[in-house]
Amino acid sequence: MTKTVLVAVHDEPIRDLIHLTLGDRAWRVVESVDDESTMRMIASTLPDLLLIDADLPESGGIRIANSVKAQPETARARIVLMHDKIEPVDHEAARAAGVDEFLAKPFTAFALLNKVKTMLEVG
Repeated sequence: MTKTVLVAVHDEPIRDLIHLTLGDRAWRVVESVDDESTMRMIASTLPDLLLIDADLPESGGIRIANSVKAQPETARARIVLMHDKIEPVDHEAARAAGVDEFLAKPFTAFALLNKVKTMLEVG
């Protein structure tokens, strides 16, 4: 069964890099740009892995992680929170919300691909 990766990033260049890196792999990649579209995509695709930008408008990504883990149909999804190296995220609050792993921006295509592969194997 094909695994689904949901990319929730508002910054188009980062979204493009992620799409180029993950697009031609053995999994399906879907994208969203804000809280509302992310929650719709989660409900319609039931992703196996979410790559959520900590800087996502409105929630900062942590509220979405909390919602995903609170719903029985999505609770098994793995969550990676992407954050700026300069402005570190509150790891404790993120973990409490259900974030499984972190990926500091800027990241390389290699680091992204390895993180996704690892998270999909674990999930």
